[in-house]
Amino acid sequence: MGFKANKNVIILSLAFLFIFLGFGSVQQYVTVFFSDMGKANVGFWSLILIYGFFGLFNPMAATFIPKYGAKVSMIVGSIFYSLYIFALLNKSILIVYVSSALLGIGASLLWMGQNSYIIRMSDRKDYGKNSGMFFNLNSIGPVIGVILLGYLIKEYSFNIPFLVYAILSLIGFFLLFKLKKLKDYKSENKFKLIKKAIKSKLLLSFSTIWIVVNLLFALSIGMIPIEIKNRLGIEYIGLLASAVFLIPVIFSYFFGNLSDKIGRKPMIVSIYIITLLTLILLYVNKSNLVLIFGAILLSLGHSVTRIINSPLIGDLSNKKNLESLAALFWVVQDLSIVIFLMLNSFIKTNLIYLIFIAILVICLLIILPLFKYSLEELRLKISKEIK
Repeated sequence: MGFKANKNVIILSLAFLFIFLGFGSVQQYVTVFFSDMGKANVGFWSLILIYGFFGLFNPMAATFIPKYGAKVSMIVGSIFYSLYIFALLNKSILIVYVSSALLGIGASLLWMGQNSYIIRMSDRKDYGKNSGMFFNLNSIGPVIGVILLGYLIKEYSFNIPFLVYAILSLIGFFLLFKLKKLKDYKSENKFKLIKKAIKSKLLLSFSTIWIVVNLLFALSIGMIPIEIKNRLGIEYIGLLASAVFLIPVIFSYFFGNLSDKIGRKPMIVSIYIITLLTLILLYVNKSNLVLIFGAILLSLGHSVTRIINSPLIGDLSNKKNLESLAALFWVVQDLSIVIFLMLNSFIKTNLIYLIFIAILVICLLIILPLFKYSLEELRLKISKEIK
């Protein structure tokens, strides 16, 4: 019997399509927005606050979801995406920083809720397919939005386009109310389980995958947009950044389905290879053509990593410890983004790529010993450690 699309996964995907049609597009221009005001570091620190609070509040989200459900969690978290865009229009640095922190808290609820919801709605054999479908539909909004936003900004400056995009994010907020409410929350995922997850050497070693994942993401929202603007023009940010979202539209379901068939390990290996090649290419970048190709390769690597995120969490967890594992992995992801953005804000030369290559090699050495185990063996070991 063939794979049948899950109605609630489609609704979830469409909701995220609109949320990130708004925020995902605007995020690509945050550093440029403040750079034009002569305050480039404000853009970097806004993003640092978002992902810093995102990481710090994931453990809180892991206790919120079992009590109130993933649907409520996502509804509460999604409202802060529009509020953040409205705050940018105010241009008060204090208000921008406060809204950045609130968005980080909201993001922890939204993405932890998404992880919990899509895994609990899916059969284990369909984790990759449903995740692929989610990112396939979810990425359509930013593809359209980020291209159009570049031309709108060139024509009308930032205020009117940002206002329109804040309203578009609100549509996603309302769509989340259409989701079926899940009742399967027999979890005991309180701080006790989260503390056990944090102390697990096995999980900490495995979580280095997400450090590598976010090397590329930090570049795509930090240094690369400024470099594109300086060398090609502001409208090209939208054209090249759209590749970050266009490739998932084309390949998300394919990669997700492929990971169900061949397993996650080959996909993990491909992440390391693509990331290393991208960093090398950007380091030797001497021409606009190399910059463009590097940005496209970056988007391919980012696409693969996003798609196997939820399936990997599902593979390694059970109903009891799902949110605890997700919390740890999201903390690692978000705090690594914070560190990389901070490095980006201080080091705006090619040296940053060499530093990132060194980090990738260290992460690879940490995770290699785990490759001797199957994911099922790892899941059983983790279940014994976190119970």
